[in-house]
Formats: sequence, structure tokens, C-alpha cells
Amino acid sequence: MSDEGIQFADLVFHEEIGAGLFGSVHRGEYLATEVAIKECFRDTAFDFEKYFTREVDMLR
Repeated sequence: MSDEGIQFADLVFHEEIGAGLFGSVHRGEYLATEVAIKECFRDTAFDFEKYFTREVDMLR
């Protein structure tokens, strides 16, 4: 996968499988591959970009 990003239109959302302080997690598909999709809540009380970047770095 390149650093250009994932096209939202390529994601297929299924049921919610979890939720937390920053968002919810759904079972889904990306280009016919089963994936977990994290959907972040929009809230100005948190620095989402900082936490999201940290989480992505941990997954790499």
C-alpha cells in the first residue's frame, strides 16, 4: 500500500464490533479483504490527529 491513502469508496462497512473514547470499530472489507475499520468521533476536546498518528505508528 502506498502513502497516498485509502479511498473511502473502497471501504464496505459491516457491523460495529467495538467502541471507545475516540471512536468505533466496524468489521468491514477493503478491496475484497476483511478488515477492521476505525471510525473516529469528531470532538474538539481531543487532539485526534496526534492520537491517530500514534496509533497508526504502533500498527506499522
